[in-house]
Amino acid sequence: MNWTRPTILGRSGVFVSRIGIGASYGVGAEAIERAFHESGVNTFSWGPVRRAGMRDAVRRLAAACRDRIVVALQTYDRSGILMAPFVERGLVRALAISGHDRALQGGVAADPETPFDVVMVRYGAAHRGAGTEVLPFPTGGARLGAIAYTATRWGRLLDPRRMPEGERPPRASDCYGVALTDPRMDRVLAGPADAEQLDAALATLTRGPLSPAAMERMRRIGDHVGREAGRA
Repeated sequence: MNWTRPTILGRSGVFVSRIGIGASYGVGAEAIERAFHESGVNTFSWGPVRRAGMRDAVRRLAAACRDRIVVALQTYDRSGILMAPFVERGLVRALAISGHDRALQGGVAADPETPFDVVMVRYGAAHRGAGTEVLPFPTGGARLGAIAYTATRWGRLLDPRRMPEGERPPRASDCYGVALTDPRMDRVLAGPADAEQLDAALATLTRGPLSPAAMERMRRIGDHVGREAGRA
């Protein structure tokens, strides 16, 4: 089993690649386009920090493949008023909620009347709380889609200086794999700064779910990195 095939993002009905690419960290347009054509990555997050690489890649891909790509727009405007200059509302196919308040997100996920189609949560080796507080979606009806972010804990899980004594740092694919190994998680967001980092993230797709031993190792590393961050 691997994650090379796209999946449906919950009740949104949108087909998405299991890895998505964020715009904020600087990966270039050529690498993004290669990820689309060679690895099937079709989901791009146009976040709060917007770089030319993502802009140019989406423009070129949309010219020929608009029906095959999914672009997520992010806003901190809770009223929705400030979204008007950035998007034509008729083109919005799904609404997502993101944040750090797991109690709020869990309530949204459990509410059968919620207007949201997708919930985006911090989820990874160092942030596992969403697994018990948000992702236990109620049975019956169409469930919300689920997206994980900060799977590498902003790169700290890859830093040799932050590892437990005698422990080697995990691969980026191990970090993203923690989230995707949970069968309730549809997609994980990567934030590569360059083509090398993007390739490291894309390796997740072919390596597939982590073994129980690998998951236990990642939990151990995640707990250590989390404790160190708390002390800092």
